[in-house]
Amino acid sequence: MIFLVPDAGADIYSWVDENGIFHASNRLEEVPPAYQGKIKVMASPSDPADSSAPADRTAAEYLIPFESSAGGIMLVDVLFNGHIRAKMVLDTGASVILISDVLAGRMRLGGEGDSRRRALLKTAGGEVEGRAVTIDRVEVGDAVRRSVPAAISPKKEVFEGFDGLLGLSFLGNFKMTIDYRNRLIVLKEH
Repeated sequence: MIFLVPDAGADIYSWVDENGIFHASNRLEEVPPAYQGKIKVMASPSDPADSSAPADRTAAEYLIPFESSAGGIMLVDVLFNGHIRAKMVLDTGASVILISDVLAGRMRLGGEGDSRRRALLKTAGGEVEGRAVTIDRVEVGDAVRRSVPAAISPKKEVFEGFDGLLGLSFLGNFKMTIDYRNRLIVLKEH
């Protein structure tokens, strides 16, 4: 797992292949040549919660507590849509937020049989197939974003001890550092 999100390269590129499968990656070189002219670029991975804030304001900084699993995975508490709490793995290798089918059910985002917007996503653990969705509101501590791209994975074995992966569709909005001694993630607005 990589623990620093660079300032540059936070764009997320998406495309739909000839089989109707949605793909997303934060690496332009992963877009097949046949789809280079058809990609959509999300220059800002998600919209800030308050887009009316002045552009010249000082960049906000958020302190997010984390816990470590026995395997050293960093887990953070996330609030979805203002009322659904979840334990998520901090994963800068995931292009978008990846959630379990169980969490998607709690959020009413479609059941396991729902085949709308099939997605093939690259994570630090490899490729994952699922369904592409947009989450209305994602809160990690005081850091809030709206209309955040995500995917639902039907693979239950991927989510033992947590509800999903907090990927770049949220984290790409921030410069991130880790304070291991105090068990804090420091997110700073770009």
